[in-house]
This record gives sequence, C-alpha cells and structure tokens, in this order.
Amino acid sequence: MPAVRFNKLTFIRLFFLSFAILCAEEDVARRHQVAINPPKHMPQEGQVDVYASASFIYWRAIPAGESYAYSNSSEISMPAEGVTYYPKYYTKPGFKVGIGMVVDHDGWQVDLDYTWNRWNTSNSDKFSLTLPDSIGLVNKFGFDNPGSLSNGYWNFELNRWDLSLGRPFFTGNWHSTYPYISLMGYVNESNCGVESDDPGSFHMKQKFGGVGPAFGVERAFCVNKPFSIFGDIKLSLPYNHFRSHTTFQGQHLTQPDFINNGNKNYHLNQIIDLVIGLRYESRWDHYFASLQAGWENQIWINFLDANDVPYINSKKHDLSLTGLTLKAMLMF
Repeated sequence: MPAVRFNKLTFIRLFFLSFAILCAEEDVARRHQVAINPPKHMPQEGQVDVYASASFIYWRAIPAGESYAYSNSSEISMPAEGVTYYPKYYTKPGFKVGIGMVVDHDGWQVDLDYTWNRWNTSNSDKFSLTLPDSIGLVNKFGFDNPGSLSNGYWNFELNRWDLSLGRPFFTGNWHSTYPYISLMGYVNESNCGVESDDPGSFHMKQKFGGVGPAFGVERAFCVNKPFSIFGDIKLSLPYNHFRSHTTFQGQHLTQPDFINNGNKNYHLNQIIDLVIGLRYESRWDHYFASLQAGWENQIWINFLDANDVPYINSKKHDLSLTGLTLKAMLMF
C-alpha cells in the first residue's frame, strides 16, 4: 500500500514538472519568433532604453484676420482703391525639448515634449486725409475719423506639452510606421491692439489654455541605410478655456465712446500638425542617434476669439505656425 501511494505522488510531480517545462519552451519560442511587424527599437529583455531630444525651431506665427487698418472708406462717393494693413509678422527662434523611453513590451515608446516660442509684432502707417480713412482690428471694427497715423500690434506666447504613447515598427525592408496616441496641453497668451492719433484705440488681451486627446501617425521611407524621408500628421482635440479683456475708446455714430469688457468661455477646438523632412540615423554598440531637418505647420482652428460684446461683430480666427525644425536625438 505505501508503494502505491509513492507512485501516485511521483506521477503528480512528474506531470506538473512536464507542464512547467512545456510552458517555458513555448515562452522561449514566442520570444524568439519573427514578429509580423518587428519593432524599430527593442531593448534587451527586462531593460529600458532612455532617450533625450532637443530641437531648434524657427517659426512664423500668422493670425488670420488681424488687419489693423484699411484706407479709403467713404460714405459720400466711391473712393479710389484703398489698402488693408497688417502687422509685420516675423520669424522667431524657439525650442523643443523631450525625454522618453522604450520598453521591452513589444517596443512600446513613451515620450514627453515641451515647445516654447514668443512673437512680438507691430506696424505703423500714415494715411492721406483727402478721403475719410478707417482703422480696425480683428473684426475690422472702424472709427469715423482716425486721423493720419495708425499703429497696430500683436504679441503671442506659446507653451505646449505633448505626452505620447506609440510603437514604431517596420512595415517593410525600406519603410517604417509610427502610430501614436497623445495627451496634449497648452497655456498661451495673445495681446493685440490698434491706436490712432485722433482719439481711438482698441486693445484685447486673451489667455487660453486647454487639454485633450490627440492621435497621429508618422511614415518614414528609407532612401539608403542612414537616410530617410519622413512625414507626420497629428490631430489634437483639446477642451479649452478662453479668457479675454477688451477696451475700446473712439468716436462713432453707432458705437459707444467707451467699452471695457471681460469674457470667459469654453470651446472644443482642433489643432492639425503636419511635418515633412529628412532624417539621418546611426547605431553603434548600445547607442542610437538621429538628426533631422523638417518643415512644420500647425493650424490652430478658431483659437483667436474676439469678445462677444454689444456693438462689436465678434469673429473667431485661425492661428498658423509654420517654419523650420532641426532636431537631434540620442538613445542610450
């Protein structure tokens, strides 16, 4: 009887031992099998590859509808063709910095980026007084007799964060794909105004911030081993809080002489990012580095929002950011 009991225990132990060995062999085979879409970066098992990036950006910010003056507006007769005046928009340097990591969980990649830039624009123009001139800003709001000198300005501050999760992988011998999802946030400020030497002025300060989801995809086509052409498209849908303050002083038959108004509102807006460029990549030992140059465009749809106050025909405007981006990245 004791011998029979010993045989049963031995059988049970051998069964579980065989099952454990079989599972271990399947796990080893799974780890060494060829993936359908092999990851572009894959750290050693149980390790994490960390990387840092830095970008020099040379962008121009262009707000839509920010004309501050237009000439030859007359209620008496058809005047000669006038001119619409805009602030002088300049290309300004800024930067991006980022950190990230690649984990051995199928080559998932997590990164955090921050973008910074500042723009200050202004312009002054003199007008002929042979016909009544008009000046306006944002919504082409006009004064009857602004005098002979008009000055317009527009300042903008950009602060943006992007936290992304994605997986770069090869879709062929000479091209790769990088789909990703993001959580983006930003805090921006816009100041604009117009002044005339004959009493008349308009000033608006707007602060807006938001947070929301985003998704995008990058495609890279390898020209030869180190060089590739890449393109990236991204759509962001942040929920935004707008705060603005408007002051107006002027002379107009159908307008009050003074306006001092504050406004708070919320919007769900869209941001579209487009990038195309050339990239150089190099790998040695356990290090990976890349250098790239690209042209970047961002369209912030309906982000410059004028006040919804009486006597002012409010209108929303888009903001365009466009320019050169030079990026360096080191993974270790």
